[in-house]
Amino acid sequence: MAPQQDTIMEQIIKEYNTINDSFYFHHTLTSPSGRLDYYGPESHDRFELFYLIEGEVEYIVQGQHYLVRPGDMIFISPSRIHSLVINGEKNYERIVLVFDYRVLDEYFSRYPMDLKHLLSGRGHVIQKDIVDRSDIKSVFFSIAENQEEDKYKQLYLVSCTIQLIIALDKLFAEELKRLRTDYVDYYLMH
Repeated sequence: MAPQQDTIMEQIIKEYNTINDSFYFHHTLTSPSGRLDYYGPESHDRFELFYLIEGEVEYIVQGQHYLVRPGDMIFISPSRIHSLVINGEKNYERIVLVFDYRVLDEYFSRYPMDLKHLLSGRGHVIQKDIVDRSDIKSVFFSIAENQEEDKYKQLYLVSCTIQLIIALDKLFAEELKRLRTDYVDYYLMH
């Protein structure tokens, strides 16, 4: 009997999870299923950063639809209901980092930071051109390429995640400033 066309084949290229489940990372390739594939809806008490390498994905976060293209990232805050629609006609390759912000409280209590832009509760799509010219991609891929021994892995992940959080918050602050400027310019012209 021949295998069904719509069988989903996943290959985990790399995966790790820290001892206390504070950080979970996976780089996964899913072969074409020949149909649209739906996942979710789900929510969790962790942040999720998703980077699309190959494929066509529609992310739905709190009812808002986002088309994610190769090279784009999407950042989802905790407790946000989200789901995916994947075009199963193509390979679907992605890197996902899920982390518990509370594990970083110890560091942020010593070095207070206002991360209101990052913690605003929205889903943020970061388009490829912005990802490519920001610090986000290099920090994210340093996590992906982590070859640290187990005894250093947690500390390495924490330090990279702090860098990532700072870079994302700066990016979202710039986006908000640009949106305000665009709104003011529009208002003044009309």
